[in-house]
Amino acid sequence: MSWVRNERKELSLKNISNKKIQIRCQIVGEGFQIDLPGVESRGSCILTFSACECRPLPIIFSPKSSKPHVATLHLVYDKSSEFSRKIKLHGSSGGSLIRWSALLTYGDTALAQASARTPTALSLYNKGHSAAFVCAAVQFNLQYRFLSGEAQLLGSKCVVRARSKHSLTLRLPWSKLERRARPGSALANVSVLAGPEIIRRRILRILRSESTNGEPDLSLLPEHLHIITHTFEGEDPSADNYLENFSETKASLNELIESLQELSAKIDLPQELPDDNTIVLTDDTVVEHYTLCE
Repeated sequence: MSWVRNERKELSLKNISNKKIQIRCQIVGEGFQIDLPGVESRGSCILTFSACECRPLPIIFSPKSSKPHVATLHLVYDKSSEFSRKIKLHGSSGGSLIRWSALLTYGDTALAQASARTPTALSLYNKGHSAAFVCAAVQFNLQYRFLSGEAQLLGSKCVVRARSKHSLTLRLPWSKLERRARPGSALANVSVLAGPEIIRRRILRILRSESTNGEPDLSLLPEHLHIITHTFEGEDPSADNYLENFSETKASLNELIESLQELSAKIDLPQELPDDNTIVLTDDTVVEHYTLCE
């Protein structure tokens, strides 16, 4: 079982025999506890099952630190060793850590206006107590797609420290843009994928464990998520040491992926653009410009 945040989950247990049984349940390890009345101080309890009865076993992940935790749930017949099961529990606290900062927002979408002839900065803030990753991409509106080859989005793959700011900076070829720009029009959308860095490392660990050559098995990820397997500025490979006892499988991938954040920013051109004494002559196929000499 896997956790990506502090929460309560239920494990369904069923007695497939036709007689009454009692099962002793105990968690060995930190960060997890059984959420039932009558749990003993050492973290164990006894569940009674009637014939063919199904019962939930609620487990809470509530760690005292932000580091990843591993524990083992032991299930045995009470006063007998005829039956024994071990279930590995994996968890790390996280949640939605990344927020837009100092920008007008609508939900997870920021609204920004470019400043003529200067880079456009989009500020993010990691409000969490652990590092978070950020990867971003820019998509220009159709009439400005000619900028794609020269535009640069700086800071697009980075690990952001806890309680720290990060800036995405869009640099544009303004001389080319101004020849064809319509003041106030929609310029581009910036999409951001973010989440706890330890979650990204957990995903990478699963992809490598499912591979035969030690490289991440990208077939287990949607294509647009392949970018999270790249090298990120500021990443710390030693973070994998916290996961050395993790044994998650691809069955946990969906939950890990669904815990990631998706944010976006809409960038418009300024309402007024500088006049540099340029006349733009245009038809459906040709753009020519002539600079007036003073």
